[in-house]
Amino acid sequence: MRERSFKTSNHFTAYRRLAGVDERIAGNRRARVNFHSFRRWFISRMEQAGVADPMISAVVGHKRGSMALDVYSEGPKMRAARRAIARIKLPPLDGSEIKEDMVLRAAAK
Repeated sequence: MRERSFKTSNHFTAYRRLAGVDERIAGNRRARVNFHSFRRWFISRMEQAGVADPMISAVVGHKRGSMALDVYSEGPKMRAARRAIARIKLPPLDGSEIKEDMVLRAAAK
């Protein structure tokens, strides 16, 4: 049985290859950038941007830790989730770092 994220992982792999992001280490089967490494990066950046834990969990599909939230809640409003996601900026494809002022401008929106 495959993981629930299998299809999403395959789509991510196709997208990153199309974007030219395919860093590999000689002798390794997988690229250094994969769906799960992106997921770790994304969750870390959400936390660093001050997004609340329940929102991070809802956006990435994790359990949120209580019967009320995990069973009965419909989740956050789509607008709030989009605002949380918009706080994260992908690094430039040329490998340069994201400048701090870019992050601060995004967080202020």
